[in-house]
Amino acid sequence: MLHTEIINIMTLKKIFHTIIFLAILSSTTFAQQAKIDSLQNIFFANMQKESESENNLKILEELYNLTCESNPMQATQFIGQAVAIADSNSIESIIWQKRLGDIYFEQNKLHVAMKSYGEVKEYYKKHGTQEEIAYSIFNLGKIYSALGVTKIAIDKFNEAYKIFSEIKDTTGIILVKNKIAGVYALNYKVDTAYFILYKNIPYCENQKAEVKAETYFTIAKLYQNEFEPDSALKYYSKAYTEYEKTNNQTKLANIFLAKGETYIEDENYDEAKNNLKNALNIYEKKLANHKMSECYNRLGENEFIHDNLTTALTNFNKALEIAKINSLSIQKQFAYKYISKIYEQKGNTDKALFFMILYNEEKDFFYEQNTKEGFAQVIVLSQNEEKQKEIALLEEADKMKSKQLRSNRQLAYIAILLIIVFVAFTVYFFYSSKKQKKQNSLLQKQYDKINFQKKEIESQAKILEKATRSILKQKDQLLKKTTKITSSIKYASRIQKAMLPTESVLNKHFDDYFVFYRPKESVSGDFFWLNEVGDSKRPSLFQKRIPDEEKKIVFSVVDCTGHGVPGAFMSMLGDAYLNQIIGVQKIYEPEQILYELHKVIRHTLQQHETDNNDGMDMSICVVDRKNETLKFAGAKNPIVYIQNEEMYRINGDLASIGGLQKEKERHFTGHTIDVSVPTCVYMYSDGYQDQFGGKHGRKFMAKPFRQMLYDNHKLSFDKQKENVINTFKKWKGREYSQMDDVTLVGFKI
Repeated sequence: MLHTEIINIMTLKKIFHTIIFLAILSSTTFAQQAKIDSLQNIFFANMQKESESENNLKILEELYNLTCESNPMQATQFIGQAVAIADSNSIESIIWQKRLGDIYFEQNKLHVAMKSYGEVKEYYKKHGTQEEIAYSIFNLGKIYSALGVTKIAIDKFNEAYKIFSEIKDTTGIILVKNKIAGVYALNYKVDTAYFILYKNIPYCENQKAEVKAETYFTIAKLYQNEFEPDSALKYYSKAYTEYEKTNNQTKLANIFLAKGETYIEDENYDEAKNNLKNALNIYEKKLANHKMSECYNRLGENEFIHDNLTTALTNFNKALEIAKINSLSIQKQFAYKYISKIYEQKGNTDKALFFMILYNEEKDFFYEQNTKEGFAQVIVLSQNEEKQKEIALLEEADKMKSKQLRSNRQLAYIAILLIIVFVAFTVYFFYSSKKQKKQNSLLQKQYDKINFQKKEIESQAKILEKATRSILKQKDQLLKKTTKITSSIKYASRIQKAMLPTESVLNKHFDDYFVFYRPKESVSGDFFWLNEVGDSKRPSLFQKRIPDEEKKIVFSVVDCTGHGVPGAFMSMLGDAYLNQIIGVQKIYEPEQILYELHKVIRHTLQQHETDNNDGMDMSICVVDRKNETLKFAGAKNPIVYIQNEEMYRINGDLASIGGLQKEKERHFTGHTIDVSVPTCVYMYSDGYQDQFGGKHGRKFMAKPFRQMLYDNHKLSFDKQKENVINTFKKWKGREYSQMDDVTLVGFKI
């Protein structure tokens, strides 16, 4: 009933736009369809002539090339006709089976792809070269990897790797290692994946451009999944350069699409839009409908994040129309989900509910199809080799038994004749027959044992099927929970970033500065804070404007206990109380600000009654341009400044803000610095100098850190930031993960 009501309220405007889109889509394919129809007519005319089978295969190959990207499902029909014409046990038939597997793999119909790849492997094991056998096993490994059956995927890749190594096929070795790295990355062994991929790069030097591109693309995808957009984009660009040499337009479009997705994650929405449109232009020329649908979905997502709901809806509807025509379940799910969100934001709850129902139905259907049918193929193929060995043993046993029975008959005839002629030999044949019966009995026992083992294998396969179903279900549930948690943390990260001073605010107050802010995780326990204040003590209600001569800048860098979510909670508290102490209570002396903040943190966390020792280390300064002074106070954290080529450091007090307090009252020391001469000021948390790395895996340490600041202080602050980042990356390398949140701010007075 609800569905009917919603369909009835579909506006004529939307229907009109849909019709226009379908008309445009149809017109782009008209010329190609005319060519397909012409070739099909020739094919059907030749069907009755056996002598034309070779020509028909050529026609089907041309039809396949025309449709494999634009209409994969139609291409599968041509493959089926080709397989029917070709000799079932010929290389031509196997080539077509391989093409069928490729199409279904690209369409994510893994259970059907597995069946085709399995037949290809069995053929090559009997009739193929070592290279063909290795690549057929490699393709099966890709299927198991996509299904998430890690152990079998690794086994298949290692089996292919062994053959490639024996025949010294460097290309095959590189491709297999790329896939093994992908499996490790999916199973959260990211460091192992990076190690394999970076070790692969030197082997690519003398390889074809396509092999290099594949390696760079795999590295980029790994960086993208690890939310390292800068590195991901760097390697996508390298992959693009290599693919340009091959003039493979589809691969270039794939890179544009991947870069578009990366820019969305990096919140660079203009670049995301440009790359997605570049990808879409190529896919439209190639008539790659399944990729066109994905592009429209990503363009819709980009507009949705910008709150351009009308444009987003148009893109999602285009994606949905293509997905429906081509049975693209994943793209349908994506479109339904976002269309539901759009209508929810527009306040149209009926439509929002309708599309959410469609999303859930499509998702359940997709999961059921891939789980049931895909698992059946996993069981069949994973047990196939063992079963083949058992069946071979059974057949051998049957042959031996038949052979022995025939032998028994012959012996019996000879015995009768010899009894008549040579009675003396009767005893000999009696013992011979008894021995033969004993062998037959032993053979029968072996036969029964093999039969029992075969039944046991089949029973274990059923148990494995049930267990794997349960695991796949748990995996899906875990994925949903993980996605939900990741989305929440990502949203929290946006909120936290919003509370930091923006570039426009920093540009207003500092002529030259840099900020190196790198959280260890999505959210951070580090933050930096800025406010403009005046000397006036009048209530803010009557303070309409601070006179320029009274303006001062309060700036602070804060390092809260912990990192990630716990640290982020503390940082929100710190930000709120700094706003209260400075903005409302009008306290502008750095040491007094730290004193008040310490009291309120201990009170809020009830640290006088509980064992809670959370707190924060921080440095805070007040810049007074009128009097050419900088006042500073620190809770553990220091300040470093450089004047007239001399570096100075003022350490903060040894006590933190909040946490354990043994003294009756905690006071902090104020310091005043004369900034009447040009002064470079640096404030920071301890994350940079505590980072492990270098040749011996040691901390960077405070002294080399200050030396780095001094060595760079004459450069522009943009160049200083570049050097600071490069030094950090080089020190950390690939072997050491980031240990803590890192914040370093430099500015010139």
